[in-house]
Amino acid sequence: YQLAVLSNNDLRLCQILEEKGIADYFDTIFVSEEIGHAKPSFEIFHHVQKYLKLRTKEILHIGDNIREDYLGAKKAGWQAMLIGRERPTEVSEIDYCKSLTEASHQITINKQAQATHDRGIQEPCEGGKSP
Repeated sequence: YQLAVLSNNDLRLCQILEEKGIADYFDTIFVSEEIGHAKPSFEIFHHVQKYLKLRTKEILHIGDNIREDYLGAKKAGWQAMLIGRERPTEVSEIDYCKSLTEASHQITINKQAQATHDRGIQEPCEGGKSP
């Protein structure tokens, strides 16, 4: 997977991430000031998607602002997860977590469930009998 930052910020963000020692964890850092659009505009999400060369269903956006992050990503067709103290009523339980640690755990569970679903019908065992 690719890990990126999409932020309504200016170019100081890159320096801040460097100073915190976490910039190298990200493949790409997208800053609204540089792109010329800010979240929740469709244009900024489209720009990121085009740059990453991914389909909408292949992108998960995690953020803490319901309007800019969650609703903006959803309107762009992306998967979205909101992190916060309390789940707003317009956010489904599966799209909400209280922390990045919880989000990581939820993503792992969802990935395992999707892999099981994608396997679908099992191939017959040798001799033509299903397990």
